[in-house]
Amino acid sequence: MSVPKTKRGKSKLEVITKSRQLASYTLKITQNENNFPKRYRSFIRDEICEVAVNISARIYEANSIRVVTVNDYTERRALQKEALRLTYRLLNNIAIWHGMHHVDNNRITFWSESIMGVQSLIRSWRDADSKRYQASLASGSFKQADDEDI
Repeated sequence: MSVPKTKRGKSKLEVITKSRQLASYTLKITQNENNFPKRYRSFIRDEICEVAVNISARIYEANSIRVVTVNDYTERRALQKEALRLTYRLLNNIAIWHGMHHVDNNRITFWSESIMGVQSLIRSWRDADSKRYQASLASGSFKQADDEDI
């Protein structure tokens, strides 16, 4: 029996899934010559694709860090911040592209909303981490030294 959509909680991995979907959509849309003529491909398309893939990579890297020490938390937080920063860069690049070349407004809207959805998930994840790790810091449950390998 499935759970109604309105009763479902957010998956902890939703930010990973959504960022991968964003990267895939970005790669797909930028391959279309109607959206990105050859003369512009090396200029803006490559930048847009690289940023979209890097958003997904930073999220995946941050999620791979098992937070045991303060240094682990700091590294994870930095990757989350970088992923969020890159989402703004991607939005800016899309806005520049849209100003240079007419792309269907519905496509731009969907793309932008996908990016903003990933932004929201990153912020929620970052805020949940902050609360959890501030409590760990206050209780003294963080290790002082990083004794574990990746």
